[in-house]
Amino acid sequence: MTPSLLTTRAGGVLTLMLNRPARRNALDRELIAALRAAVGAAAADAAVRCVVLTGAPPAFCAGLDLAEVAATAGDAYDTAPLAALYDALAALDRPTIAAVNGPAAAGGAGLTCVCDIVLAADHATLSYPGVPQGLVAGVVVPGLVRRVGDLAARALLLTGRPIDAAEAQRIGLVTEVVPAAALAERAAGLAAELAALPAEALAETKRLLGAAASGAAAGPLRLTAAARAALTRYRGAGGP
Repeated sequence: MTPSLLTTRAGGVLTLMLNRPARRNALDRELIAALRAAVGAAAADAAVRCVVLTGAPPAFCAGLDLAEVAATAGDAYDTAPLAALYDALAALDRPTIAAVNGPAAAGGAGLTCVCDIVLAADHATLSYPGVPQGLVAGVVVPGLVRRVGDLAARALLLTGRPIDAAEAQRIGLVTEVVPAAALAERAAGLAAELAALPAEALAETKRLLGAAASGAAAGPLRLTAAARAALTRYRGAGGP
C-alpha cells in the first residue's frame, strides 16, 4: 500500500510530501495522523533544522477529504485532529516552508497559514470554498486572519473565490511566486540556507514572532525585553 505521506531527509532538511494525488492530497484521518507524527518527530530531533511541506502533483492539498466527512454525516466530523496539526506546525521551533505546487483549498490552504514561508508555483491557486459548498470551515479562520488580516480573510471566506498566486502574494498569503519548474529547487535551496543558520536564534525569533502575533507579548517595550532575554540565553548557549 502506498503511504499517504512521503518523508525525505537531505542534511538538516526534512521534506514532507502529501501523497494522495488521486484525491488531490485531501486530508483524511490517516494523513492527518501521519503529518502530526512526522511534525512531532521533527520537534524531538535536533538534527532536523528545517521542514518543507509540499504535495504530490498535480495539487498541493484539497483540504479535508469530503468523502470521509460525508461518511460521518458532516456535522459530526471531528476537526480537532486538523486543528492539532495546525498548532503543532505553528509551534515547531524550526523554520517551515510550504512549497505550494498546485491548488491549495480549504484546510489545505490553511496548512500554508501555519508555515513560516510560503513559496507558490506561478500556476497555483488558493481558495476557501466552504461557504459555496454549504460548509463552515472554522478551523482555518484563526490562521487566515492572523496571516492576511480581517478584511482580506472575510473576502476569501465569504465568497469562496479562488485567487491566483500573484494575488495571494499581494495580500500576504504567499511569500514568493516561483516558476513551477523551479519550485522544488527554490524550496530546497531556501531550506538549506535556513538549516545552516544558528538554530537557537531561529527558535527564539520564532517564539517572539508567535508571542507578538498572539498578543502574549504586546507592546514594543515588552518585546524588546523578551528579545534581550532571548539573546542572553542564545549567547549563554554558545552563540556568536
